[in-house]
Amino acid sequence: AVIGVAELLGSSSIALFADRIGIKRAILMGFMAASLAFGIIPTLGANALVGALAGLFAVFLTFEFSIVALISLCTEVVASSRATMMALFFAAGGIGRVGGAASGALIWQAWGMTGVSITSATLNLMAFLALVVVEGCVGRLAGFFAVVFVFQKMDRDILHAVVGLGEEKVEG
Repeated sequence: AVIGVAELLGSSSIALFADRIGIKRAILMGFMAASLAFGIIPTLGANALVGALAGLFAVFLTFEFSIVALISLCTEVVASSRATMMALFFAAGGIGRVGGAASGALIWQAWGMTGVSITSATLNLMAFLALVVVEGCVGRLAGFFAVVFVFQKMDRDILHAVVGLGEEKVEG
């Protein structure tokens, strides 16, 4: 329920903020906040349920905020090709999901939660940098959105894979 509430709040809060602060600024703020949320997870205590739930809440809130804002930007960039941009956007998300799910368990086994958090925060920062650096290069927009969405989806699905591992350890 905590993750669902966080996703709902993150998705819907973009309606409150995007027009006021600008869509690009909202995305950048979301990326930075998500990076921070991923980064603090290891400091919340390995066995502290409340801390873990608070960390997951922050991650999913900021992640959803960023993604919904990014969808808005994606549809505005090439107005004559909205369907193509959306298709590329979600195809890139699929690549990110596969990469995140595949690498999450490996990262967890090698470096634990700290490694997962650092990897996820780094991927979010890379998405942030992609948005800042590629601005104005219209010919590379599709590739840019693919990179950003792959990084964003990958970091979240790394965490999903790890949460799944934790559930298996509790049950087994």
